[in-house]
Amino acid sequence: MAKRHQLSNNFALKKVYLGKYKIPQLTMLKKFVLVLEAWEDRTFLDCTKVIEAAPQLTEFELNLIWIKPKRSKRECRKVASCPLHHLKVLKLYGYYGRTSELELVRYFLENAIVLEKILVDPLPLDNFRIEGEPRESKPVRIARKYAKLQLEREVPSHIELVIL
Repeated sequence: MAKRHQLSNNFALKKVYLGKYKIPQLTMLKKFVLVLEAWEDRTFLDCTKVIEAAPQLTEFELNLIWIKPKRSKRECRKVASCPLHHLKVLKLYGYYGRTSELELVRYFLENAIVLEKILVDPLPLDNFRIEGEPRESKPVRIARKYAKLQLEREVPSHIELVIL
């Protein structure tokens, strides 16, 4: 029987809060793909429980579906430190520039010891179904501007930052 090394799942944060569940150890997991509905500026730090349960994780991908995106001026929250010894790649799709997204990037910057690359695409998952040029829509252009403003000063030069 082949062992599974990638886990993909969909969670709606308005209903499921991962932080209140006990997550089993995922010792063989190398890549974790998570799809979340992005409601206003609710935190995504609860998903760190799954990340911390996967000690061999090398890639984390977050796909956000914009439901009611809203930027707030709240302070970034922190969670307890947990060294991520193998995580090399972070992919964020649907980055809007909310505090919730910035605090998740900071979590990875503080904990992912061997992080090599952060890929940020402001185009939300639900826009892949729209015909035409959604990548150049006004909300996506503004989200790209926020990504550059927030992340270019946060990400150290030894980590490759790609903003699409």
